[in-house]
Amino acid sequence: MKQLLKQLSVPCSITGHNQKMAKLIRDLVLPFCDSVEIDDFGNVIGVKYGTTGKTVLLDAHMDEVGLQVKEIQEDGSLSFVTVGGIDPRILPCSEVIVHGKKELYGVIGAKPPHLLKDEDKKGELRIADMVIDVGMTHPDEMVRIGDAVSFYPVCRELGKDRISCKGLDNKCGVAIMLYVMQSLTNCPHTVVFSATTAEEMGCLGVAALMERQDVDLAIVTDVTFGMTPGEDEGLCFPLGSGAAICTGPCIHPNWFEKACKTAEQHGIPYMIEVEGRTTGTNTDVIQLSNTGVPSLLISVPLRYMHTMTEIVQFSDMEAAARLITLLVGGDLAC
Repeated sequence: MKQLLKQLSVPCSITGHNQKMAKLIRDLVLPFCDSVEIDDFGNVIGVKYGTTGKTVLLDAHMDEVGLQVKEIQEDGSLSFVTVGGIDPRILPCSEVIVHGKKELYGVIGAKPPHLLKDEDKKGELRIADMVIDVGMTHPDEMVRIGDAVSFYPVCRELGKDRISCKGLDNKCGVAIMLYVMQSLTNCPHTVVFSATTAEEMGCLGVAALMERQDVDLAIVTDVTFGMTPGEDEGLCFPLGSGAAICTGPCIHPNWFEKACKTAEQHGIPYMIEVEGRTTGTNTDVIQLSNTGVPSLLISVPLRYMHTMTEIVQFSDMEAAARLITLLVGGDLAC
């Protein structure tokens, strides 16, 4: 799974600009499916047919947060907007890739501390005041307004079991579902794999997907907040604690109980994540589709969400993959 995640970390998959990512995922899931397609919305859909007449959907969104060129300035710098929720404070001095006619390396500029005025130190950082420097006076020959800008894909292992990279929300979920598809060698049920887009913009991709799907169970894999120093322990989960099984109004209660029981029976480490309202994931849309879809959300703790240095732990991913494989391959009566 480690090499798979590294492979997925490279392509740009910013919402609305994830064509290369979709093609890579299509090629990766193809050996484990009877059919694979990229639909008109850009979702990757793979189907592995079973014999029971029951269908399970395995969903993970593939899009990541990023930037988009808004204007080319006279000095050659690029103004930009954010795509998805990004804290402006993380952006100064960031390394980026501008996906123009060819990929251009760039950096987001910042004033030297020697030139900062008192009002600069007190003021709020604004996206409108930032620019991308690509080292060119006339970048309009290579860049146009609307081009995607992704964080530079530096993927580094931390210690023995962790990895840091951009876009792990939710490429780690895609990696988990790909691993599950590879593991389902004798699954009796029909399994629909979906790597959906536009989750970061309101779960739009999965809404389009569910117009065509009629399933008996949906399992969604995403990330949740990993514990960092100073954060509320009630809102975050320690890395290395296993899969986070969600419970709440959007989650089918019987499947939540079954997931917990299965994890306990097989020695799979897990935590319980409580969402008293909606989950903020594709689960919210899926469970309302058609006449209602029993849905389960299994997440992986992730530190520094929506930054270029997100961190996950492989043992948590493996726990989630094992649990999902057992649930999908078993009896769907619940």
